[in-house]
Amino acid sequence: MKQFNKEDKIRELLKAFEATDEFYAKFRTKFKLEMLMLFHKYHPNSKEDDIAEEIIETFANQIISTSESVLDKDNNYPDYRKKEELIGVERVVKKIKALEGVSEFIELSHAKAKELIVEFYPSIINLSGDGFRLLDQYVKMHHASFVVNIKNRDNYRDEE
Repeated sequence: MKQFNKEDKIRELLKAFEATDEFYAKFRTKFKLEMLMLFHKYHPNSKEDDIAEEIIETFANQIISTSESVLDKDNNYPDYRKKEELIGVERVVKKIKALEGVSEFIELSHAKAKELIVEFYPSIINLSGDGFRLLDQYVKMHHASFVVNIKNRDNYRDEE
C-alpha cells in the first residue's frame, strides 16, 4: 500500500497549476495578437491603444472562462438546466446584439474568437447540442460586449 506523501501531492498540484497557467498565457497571447491585428487593420489610426488592448485582454479572459464553464456544465449538468440557461442567455444576446451593429471587423473578430476556441479547446467537438449552443450564445454575448467597449473606448479615456 502506497503511503500518502504530502510533499509529493503539493508538487503534483503545483505542476498542474503551472501547466494551466502556461495554457492560459498561450491562449491570451495568441488571442491578443490575432485580435490586435484585426483591430489595427480596421482602426488604422489607433496605433498605440492601451484601452483597446485591455478590452481585448478582458475578452480573452471571458472566452477562457466561458469555454471551460460550458465544457464543465455539459459534462455535469442535467439537460433541463442547460436548456434553462440557454434560454436566459439567448434573451440577453437578443437584447445586446442590437448594440453591436454590423461591420466586417465585427464579423471577422467573432469568427477569429470561435476559431481560437476550437484551436485551444478541441474537446468542444464533443459538446452536446445544447452545450454547443450555450457556448455559441455566450461567445456572442461576450463578443457584443467587446465590440461595444471598442466602439466606446474614447469614453473610457475621460475616466482615467
